[in-house]
Amino acid sequence: MTEAIPKETLHIIKQYFNLSLNGKKVHCPYYINVRKVRMGLRVLIGKGSPDEIIQESLIYEKLRNVDFKSMSIHEIREFLVKRHIGIECSGFICQVLDYMLRKQKKKHIWKYLIYPKTGIYRRIARFLRPIENIPAEMLTNDTNSKPVKNLNNMKPGDIIRLKGLRGGYHVMLISRIKKEDGTIKEFEYVHATRWYNDQHGVRKGTVIVKDPKKRLSDQIWTDEYKGRNWTYEEVMKDSKYTQVRRLFRVFS
Repeated sequence: MTEAIPKETLHIIKQYFNLSLNGKKVHCPYYINVRKVRMGLRVLIGKGSPDEIIQESLIYEKLRNVDFKSMSIHEIREFLVKRHIGIECSGFICQVLDYMLRKQKKKHIWKYLIYPKTGIYRRIARFLRPIENIPAEMLTNDTNSKPVKNLNNMKPGDIIRLKGLRGGYHVMLISRIKKEDGTIKEFEYVHATRWYNDQHGVRKGTVIVKDPKKRLSDQIWTDEYKGRNWTYEEVMKDSKYTQVRRLFRVFS
């Protein structure tokens, strides 16, 4: 038996993997707003939707007088990276879950989240720019989510949280689960990652579950590239911190 997030939600994921740029299909690169630019466009700080990324890319194509039709996929990706066009992990997950919730429940994802108590200016910023103010840590803290301790209880839409290789936080979305006789055998995840060299950006991987009662670090992570598995390295960075988390106001 296979369970997956809704087909209409898979559509927006496919858009990130296949940005339509003048006849070319380009998988979205990774970009994070490390300089903490506050008033930049959402698409220029790693938080944009596929449509926003496509439109901004086409604008830059005209401004820089280039022709995507005559460029290779690699050249287009490098062009986007130099213009700070891409997506980061929490931006990707927020956009995907927001799309799903708007379709299913007619509400945005931020309507289900509790923000930390802050001053008036930060509250105004969250009101005006909600997705830009949802970091990975907030998605997976105890205020907004709960751990799923037995992998048999995982559901599509759950989030995997990890400690990043450079001390930050990383999140991934569970998109598909395969079970046999009620026991989970494997699951698929999607995320936006800075790693994997020239393959950075939106990415998916599969985990083979040997024992659902054990930690994620004890399972088989298959996403290797040129002999290295960056995702598994993040899983192992702090295996006790690495968890499946469920947004309990979204998925009761």
